Amino acid sequence: MMNNNVLIFFFLLFFSILTSPIQAAIPISQSVISVEANVELDRKPKKKKKKSESLNGILSMSFGIGSFIIFPLLGIPAVIFGIIALTKNEPRKGFSITGLILGGITTLASLAVAGLLIAGVL
Repeated sequence: MMNNNVLIFFFLLFFSILTSPIQAAIPISQSVISVEANVELDRKPKKKKKKSESLNGILSMSFGIGSFIIFPLLGIPAVIFGIIALTKNEPRKGFSITGLILGGITTLASLAVAGLLIAGVL
């Protein structure tokens, strides 16, 4: 067990580190120049970032990996999202191709096992 004095010491040390002023490592003249440079950059129009350019591809790969590891019927949405991503020409085609292949393999394997179970072989 730690002593109460030790706990108080570490608490005060941590609190003093958080509240201590941080001194600038550059001279004032350079900081003024950098502030002016930042103002110049702010005047340029900013490009809006898209939330996710290849959401269908990412979903396809996620469902494909999930179908391969966790539950084989997740391969059906993996195939669907993979086809959608490839027809929309989304970037990162590797994600959609990976999901399409993994989803297709697990879907076909689960259908084969279901067919064998129905036929009474397994």
